[in-house]
Amino acid sequence: EKMKVVLKFLKKRNLYFLDSRTSSKSVAKKCADEVKIPFAQNDLFIDNTSDISQIKKQIKKGIHIAKKRGYAVIIGHATRKQTAQALYEMKNKLNECRLVKISELIAKRSKK
Repeated sequence: EKMKVVLKFLKKRNLYFLDSRTSSKSVAKKCADEVKIPFAQNDLFIDNTSDISQIKKQIKKGIHIAKKRGYAVIIGHATRKQTAQALYEMKNKLNECRLVKISELIAKRSKK
C-alpha cells in the first residue's frame, strides 16, 4: 500500500518510477502495473565492486542484454573513479548500443 501511495503521487505529476531492484522482494512492478504509471527496472548493477576489470565484464553483460532484448537498464555510480575509467575504456564497445536517458526509454516503452 505504501508503494501505491508513492506511485499515485508520481503519476499525478506525470512522472515515472525507476526501480533499482536493490531488493529481490520489490513490489514496485506489480504496483506500477496496477496504478498504470510508466515504469522501468534495473537489469544490472555494473559496479558492485571497484575492480575495473569486473566493471568492464558487467558492462559487456549489459550490452549483451540490450542486444538480445532491445534495451537494458544498467545502473552504476557516476562518482566512482573506477566506474568512470571502465566506461571510458569501453567507449568503443559501448558504441554498439545507443545510450539514452531513462525517461526516453520509458516513454518509448509506454507507447507500446
